Amino acid sequence: MAFVNVPERLDRLHADVQSLLGRRLSFLDYVSRKHLQKIAYLLEKWGVDTGYSFVWHYAGPFSYDLHFDYYTHYQHETMSQPMDADKLNAFKSFFGNSLEDPDALELYASLLYVNDEFSCQFDPKKLVSILKLKKPKFTEDQVRAAIGFLKNKFS
Repeated sequence: MAFVNVPERLDRLHADVQSLLGRRLSFLDYVSRKHLQKIAYLLEKWGVDTGYSFVWHYAGPFSYDLHFDYYTHYQHETMSQPMDADKLNAFKSFFGNSLEDPDALELYASLLYVNDEFSCQFDPKKLVSILKLKKPKFTEDQVRAAIGFLKNKFS
């Protein structure tokens, strides 16, 4: 999907987030911005074209374009409908209550990013060793549980 302008791609992402969470996320605090970044990344991995690309950053996958968009257009009101209701419903069903937990989303997004970037093929030993370095706040048990959760859907 080609986005005509910045507010449109941000508007569509907000519509998706509102559909998933039943509310918009604020840009006023770090946790909400991280929450939005992780949902956007996971939606991309799910096959929903958000119009954003991601690189590795302190809290895992991060989109500079999304960061710029929300600081430039944060007062823009959502007018769009969700991009793909079927994909969003499946996404919401898969992630469930985790969608409300920015730290869980950070772990899932980071794990998927590292898995792709380092061609780990969901090898627990490789993923645990890399995430120990990149994300020391997560325990080995948390990483292994996340691998088990994501492996069947994303491998």
